[in-house]
Amino acid sequence: MKKFLYILLIFALPLIALSGHDGKGKIKVRQVSAKVTDTYGEALAGTKVTVQETGETIFANMEGVFKLALEPGKVYSLTIETIGFVPKQIKSTELTVFSELSLKEL
Repeated sequence: MKKFLYILLIFALPLIALSGHDGKGKIKVRQVSAKVTDTYGEALAGTKVTVQETGETIFANMEGVFKLALEPGKVYSLTIETIGFVPKQIKSTELTVFSELSLKEL
């Protein structure tokens, strides 16, 4: 009888634990990424990207690539800047799954 109860618990507990999860609480995000280059096509590593509405700041990797997870349906203002280059302001709607952005030298 004890073995039967243990077996029942082993199979029933995972079902009970997962039964209340409907997946509706998930926050959907829109993934965008871009490569930041100079006018010659050279990657600008360490470029600072700031989301104006949230204050979130991220930096491009060694290949000049940055990735953002944004809430779909909202438009965000992004500032892209690095030393020696003119800062660029864009809207998040201008970015796709992978975009290329070019900064001009000062």
